[in-house]
Amino acid sequence: MGALLAAIPLVSILAMTWMYIETGDNFSAVEFSNRIVWLIAPSMVLFIAFPLLIKKGISFYPSMGISIFMTIFAYYSVIFLLGKFGVKL
Repeated sequence: MGALLAAIPLVSILAMTWMYIETGDNFSAVEFSNRIVWLIAPSMVLFIAFPLLIKKGISFYPSMGISIFMTIFAYYSVIFLLGKFGVKL
């Protein structure tokens, strides 16, 4: 149940609602949503790497630190690659 609750994109829903209330325009919420879609894949690195590292016998904090570092690297890589193809986030 906790995983289901954590998976709900509550912050994104609140941000899109706030953008609409502030601007009265659908476009800002749509742009935000489109940018989020591009960044879903690199965020998955954390949820894939962390359990794999734990299963390899690495303790919690080092596994979390390595997973966070890998996720940050994945974000920057995706942003860099998208920039090369003209997609601006």
